Amino acid sequence: MSRQLLLLRALLGVLLMFYGVMHLVAGFSAEFWTNFIIGVLTLTVGIAVLWITIIQFVAAKRDEHQRKLRQGEMGMRLQQLTDLMRRGQVLQHNTPSQASDPNVAEQWIQSVETWISDTNGFLGSCSEQASIAFMDDAGTWAWTTVVTPAIAGSAHQEYRILTHRLENLHSILDNQDVYLRPK
Repeated sequence: MSRQLLLLRALLGVLLMFYGVMHLVAGFSAEFWTNFIIGVLTLTVGIAVLWITIIQFVAAKRDEHQRKLRQGEMGMRLQQLTDLMRRGQVLQHNTPSQASDPNVAEQWIQSVETWISDTNGFLGSCSEQASIAFMDDAGTWAWTTVVTPAIAGSAHQEYRILTHRLENLHSILDNQDVYLRPK
C-alpha cells in the first residue's frame, strides 16, 4: 500500500475523530442524544480507521524488511556458490597429468572429494533439491569409454565426476530461484 494512501487514511481517521468530538461537545440541546450517538459512532469509526492504517503500515514495513533480508541472504548464497564454482574450476584446470607424481594425483583426488563434500554440504543447507541436483549422476557414466591421455590414470574417474558435478552446479546457478530460495 502506498504511503500517500496510508497518509490519506490516517488523515481521514483524525478528521472523523475530530468530527466525533465536535458532536460530543455540541452542547446540551434538544438533540443532545442524537449528537452524542453520532459523536460516539464517528469517533469510534475514526479510531478504527486510524488503527487499521497503523496496522497496515507496520505490516508493510515488516514485509519490506523481510524482503530485504531474503535478498541479502540470496546474495550471500550466490557469492558462496560462485566461490565454490571457482574452486571446482581451479581443480578441473589443475588436473594432474600422466607425468605427475602419483602422490600429486592422490592429493588432487582428495581435493576433489573435499570440494564435492563441501559443495554438497552448502547446497544441502540451501535446499534438499539443490543437493539432489548436484549429486545427480544421470549421464556421468555415459562417456566412460572416453579416455583423456593427458590425465593421470588414477584421476580419470574423479575428473569425470568433477566435470559432471560442475555441470550440475552450473545448472543450479542457472535455476537459482528454484534451488537457492531462502527458507
